[in-house]
Amino acid sequence: MRGKDLKVRRVKAGLKQYRVAAALDIPPALLSFYENERRPLPPGMDGRILEAINDLRRKRKSADDVDRRLQGAGGEETSSPNCQVGGKKRA
Repeated sequence: MRGKDLKVRRVKAGLKQYRVAAALDIPPALLSFYENERRPLPPGMDGRILEAINDLRRKRKSADDVDRRLQGAGGEETSSPNCQVGGKKRA
């Protein structure tokens, strides 16, 4: 897979370059070099990048689902009786 194709996938997934780079434990500049084809992709790196994109996209979707459920329940997280505000428990 080409670097430009990986970039298209990352952008379509709505992910920032630095987040994908952090998931891969590489500098964002290196991911940029791969995406802009200034450096050749090492063997297997395209698979690692795709896996990181998919994992981050799934995590983001899960977080969005939780947000929607909280909003649909008619309350916010802070409405919990165990919520702490300013270091004190709210009743």
